[in-house]
Amino acid sequence: MVTQLEHQVRNHSWREAFDQPEEPSAQAGKILRRNDMEGWTRAAPSLYPHQWSWDSAFIAIGLAHLDTRRAAQELRTLFAHQWMTGKVPHIVFNPKAPPKSYYPGADHWAGGASSPDAPPAPPYTSCLCQPPVHAIAALRIWKVAGREDEKALAEATNFLREIYPRLFAWHRYLATFRDPEKSGLVTIYHPWASGADNSPRWDSALAAVEVGEMDTYP
Repeated sequence: MVTQLEHQVRNHSWREAFDQPEEPSAQAGKILRRNDMEGWTRAAPSLYPHQWSWDSAFIAIGLAHLDTRRAAQELRTLFAHQWMTGKVPHIVFNPKAPPKSYYPGADHWAGGASSPDAPPAPPYTSCLCQPPVHAIAALRIWKVAGREDEKALAEATNFLREIYPRLFAWHRYLATFRDPEKSGLVTIYHPWASGADNSPRWDSALAAVEVGEMDTYP
């Protein structure tokens, strides 16, 4: 079923489609347009000015209903910074973001850039990862393209062929590097890797961590 909004987008630029007031889906589209960084989308203009891993996956799902090419590019840009191990970093830092606009910033992860497995920098990445929802996003792009026309479907199919090796490497990383006990379960080394960053569920585990002297939180 093609919505009125999708019909607008297919006959005009997806950016133009949101110039008029619309339902909540159009309001969401305006936010995506406002945060579009030409190839990737910042999670928020000031608070989160960088590219976040699973944010980009969900953003790609939304963009798929507006522009499947742009949705595919969202994932391409993220996976261009995949580590040699297959890990997809949870943040790709925007080198044009104002200094100290987000903490912990790129300098906090500077040590990771020296790893032989790290992608070329800049831009720098974090050393953590987030839940692997990217394959779901890639499949959604392909399914939506199938509702458009043969050209869109062919482009989306080529995109799947292109991104599949990277998705496979990503899941292989989780099944090997992140399963040291060979339990079949992914090990979380940091709460942020779960997506439930500051959940109270981590309180008891973190309370058991002993830390030395630390600088005051900025």
